[in-house]
Amino acid sequence: MSPGGERIGFYADILFLIDFSMDFLTLTLAARAMKKPLWKRRILLGAAFGGLSGVLLTAVSPGRLAEVIAGILVSAVMTRIAYGRAGGIARFIRESVTVWGAGALLGGIVTFLVRLGDPVFLPSKDRFPTALILSAVLSLAVSRFHRAGSAGRTAMLCFTAGGEAYEMPALCDSGCIAREPIGGLPVILVKERAVPTLAARVKTSDPALRIRAVPLTGFGGDRVLFGFVPDRIRIGGRETEAVVALDPAEGHYGGADAIVPE
Repeated sequence: MSPGGERIGFYADILFLIDFSMDFLTLTLAARAMKKPLWKRRILLGAAFGGLSGVLLTAVSPGRLAEVIAGILVSAVMTRIAYGRAGGIARFIRESVTVWGAGALLGGIVTFLVRLGDPVFLPSKDRFPTALILSAVLSLAVSRFHRAGSAGRTAMLCFTAGGEAYEMPALCDSGCIAREPIGGLPVILVKERAVPTLAARVKTSDPALRIRAVPLTGFGGDRVLFGFVPDRIRIGGRETEAVVALDPAEGHYGGADAIVPE
């Protein structure tokens, strides 16, 4: 209803697409800000939930306070769907606040651009839409900053498996995009030589380890590595979820003992 009491109609499909796109960007930006691995399937499901919630809230038209509370709850559910349950309640609250803040930031930027008027989005006789120019410049700047900041970066990898703890330096590589086929978890490559005892346990299929087969495709051709799901894993002090695959070939690791996804 409008302030004057008139009923206002809306297109649910268009509203869903807009909310879905904004929520997808929000969850992706929040994951980047928190340096979390991107589980695209989870993020898509979280964005779909946010889009459906936006359509429902628009149709119901609750009061202002109820709308704010509903927005916070939707952000929390989106966070749980997109990033999983690892890390406990404190981490979940921190992630939910980050998602809510990223959404508020994106919403503010879009509102600001809309209020600038048509020249921001529509071409005129002698100039390109300002929004397109700004988008291109920002995309280029973010891309170059990301490459410069990630080149040669290392982090400390710590994990426990089968009752034993391991710690080693790891190279952060944006080209490390392998996924474990069963759960879709990101794959961390570790030199067999760095963990000889653990490698022997994997080769003998130690029942204390959750063994996984990881297919890889690269310049050296297709191959299958064997690894495991750690009981606990931290990268640079941050707890996460991943599969550790043991690499007997020991390719270029940049002086480190492992490679983790950037």
